[in-house]
Amino acid sequence: MIAQNRTIPQDCTKSEESMKRLVFVTDVHLTEGLESRERFARDLEEIWRLNPKPDLLVFGGDVCLWSEEATGVFLELLHGFPIPLMHVMGNHDTTLDVPDEECRRDFEKWLGPANSCHRLGEAHVIGLNSCAMDPAYLYSRDWHNVLGWVPDGDLEWLEQTLARIEDREAPLFLFVHIPFFSTYPDRLDAGQGERDVWLIGNRERVVELLKPFANCTVGQGHLHENEHLYVEGIHFVSVGAIAGAWWSRQGFAECPDGSPRGYLVADIEERRVELNYRGTGCSPKYQACIFQKESRRYLNIFFGDAGEPVYLKIDDGWLSLQRSEGLIMRERWTSAHLWEMPEMGAEREVTIRTTLGGRELLIEGVPFIEDYMQNETDRTI
Repeated sequence: MIAQNRTIPQDCTKSEESMKRLVFVTDVHLTEGLESRERFARDLEEIWRLNPKPDLLVFGGDVCLWSEEATGVFLELLHGFPIPLMHVMGNHDTTLDVPDEECRRDFEKWLGPANSCHRLGEAHVIGLNSCAMDPAYLYSRDWHNVLGWVPDGDLEWLEQTLARIEDREAPLFLFVHIPFFSTYPDRLDAGQGERDVWLIGNRERVVELLKPFANCTVGQGHLHENEHLYVEGIHFVSVGAIAGAWWSRQGFAECPDGSPRGYLVADIEERRVELNYRGTGCSPKYQACIFQKESRRYLNIFFGDAGEPVYLKIDDGWLSLQRSEGLIMRERWTSAHLWEMPEMGAEREVTIRTTLGGRELLIEGVPFIEDYMQNETDRTI
């Protein structure tokens, strides 16, 4: 451990080693849920033990700086953490009861600029603020008080930062808290008032700035689920929360979409980008499971791309699986990465294959979990 925390300089300085790894952790929600501090301490230890070790750890917001206790715990746990850090402001990290232009005051006091950039080998990594206070809820803690919106000053900063990148073929990562794109509101049949707090309202202006870059990935938080969408050649990736569905049941191990609580690992080698999702406390091989609901069985590929085919190994051949849409996982939440399973008789582990980001994935030993999303305590698999 080093003596002090390391934050990211603002000059996008270059790092020379060929293979680079970044980890994106979002929606920490410290002080909320069961044993959140102890769980997050274990999560940090797990991230540090990754092999290869990360070169950059990006936090996607919702540390919960609204709570002084959460601020202190977060800074204490990260003190001396031996990996460079980048922080993105979440809606729960805004300064309350202040004008919109001051909403980032406490975040920047404790964690640094709301917009930042870094260089990892050939890749450029940018963190962008996507939160704006709603004047109608200026002095309220109502959950509608923060809108998805990139303020004009942040847009200007992004435009200037992107203009300095000469190599438009190099990998570009942009991380935000509130997403640009997601099918989440449509799947929940949300009204406009909810959409305003779940998606960035002026996203088209940012997309225009990103379109010239041929290898662009946008990491998104806020919704506590995994999803892949592609718009104008840009890969928009919603990432499950490290806190899981903390509001639904204390100690709950899964996100609302049935993914284990976890984080994104991005490996960059020259111009190639490989994305993987890791469930905390889980084996790296735990990438999918089978479960039963309403007398039918489903396959959940936690980081699966709904636009890619999925096949189940049957004897010496492969059976194409059909996507399942609209299944209520719990309460009102659905999942963007479910497939219907055939009748298979006795419960057994299976092998599936699919595609993600142009590479074929073979997932072996996919288990059937009888009590899936029903445990009242945390579970390690």
